[in-house]
Amino acid sequence: MLAATPRSVLRATVVVTTLVAFGALAALFQSPRPALFLEGATSRVEIAPGVWMPRVNLGQGEHLNWLKLGGRGLDTAYDYGDADQRENGDSMRKSGVPRSEVFVTTKVPCCPAKFWCSTGSSDDSGPRWWDWPPVGPEGANGSVLAQSDLMRLAEHNLAMLGLDYVDLIVLHMPCATPELSLARYRVLEEFFRRGKTRAIGVSNFDGDQLAALISQANIKPAVNQFGYSIGTPRTPWMQDNGEGDRTQATVAKTQALNVTIVAYGPLGQTTGQSVKGVITNPIVTSIAEAHGKSGAQVALRYLVQRGINVVTGGHNPKHFAEDIAVLDFQLTEEEMSRLAAA
Repeated sequence: MLAATPRSVLRATVVVTTLVAFGALAALFQSPRPALFLEGATSRVEIAPGVWMPRVNLGQGEHLNWLKLGGRGLDTAYDYGDADQRENGDSMRKSGVPRSEVFVTTKVPCCPAKFWCSTGSSDDSGPRWWDWPPVGPEGANGSVLAQSDLMRLAEHNLAMLGLDYVDLIVLHMPCATPELSLARYRVLEEFFRRGKTRAIGVSNFDGDQLAALISQANIKPAVNQFGYSIGTPRTPWMQDNGEGDRTQATVAKTQALNVTIVAYGPLGQTTGQSVKGVITNPIVTSIAEAHGKSGAQVALRYLVQRGINVVTGGHNPKHFAEDIAVLDFQLTEEEMSRLAAA
């Protein structure tokens, strides 16, 4: 028969165990690759043969902390400015994370930076690119970039990032006509053939525009990135054509075409919803409470569980950790249906 353990020994064991636990937790936050967040951070989906994209990516925000907490997806663009692209590249190098583990997305516009894709107006008072298509001949009045200029911008993105290649380059918006979109997309195909990107895609294309491009493309777009969140998305470039909002139809058609959706504004930014309106929605909060999660985590989990990758933003490390950890729980079919109707 074993002798009873003295209470003093038990107390000492509890103290030591607690100290060890706190020490391990502190080490997780100090490590550039904390195991606590690694599973959610590195869960990926194959968007093109052999090209695996993280489910959760960071757009504009504090990229170094994102990488240190386990995030592996970065999203930038020519139109975000040179400073943003340089900061993405510098953060990668400072983080110590191997280049092969970080997935970098960049974008090039159909129209020149500082110009709206319309009449070439360079101030915010002019028509916006989603209000109507560009006018005039190719390259006139800053209305649409010539193909040679688009290749130059793609190379410029690499230089600002300080990289030899990106994992994904995207045409940031559709051009005036399907023919112009295809011509600009051909530049991305050539960029791929030169080994400067591992995959190519599009952004802000509706379902019909995407289908038209795929019918003529030599390389199928790996992704279609557009604003999407729970609630009732109201994406400006998918409205005002007599059909009402086309976002849900675009989601369905993009997935039917077997193209990965990447949602920016997944908490309501840029989709006609407020962040507060999404994460404090009564349906969202009740489901969050049932899982011991935040409203933001439920909103992101809803999209990821539908096979949609997300691009978040921000600077708060606590929010980064929550965003990365959206894959450690599962929503039920009933919960998914309730969120679809939220």
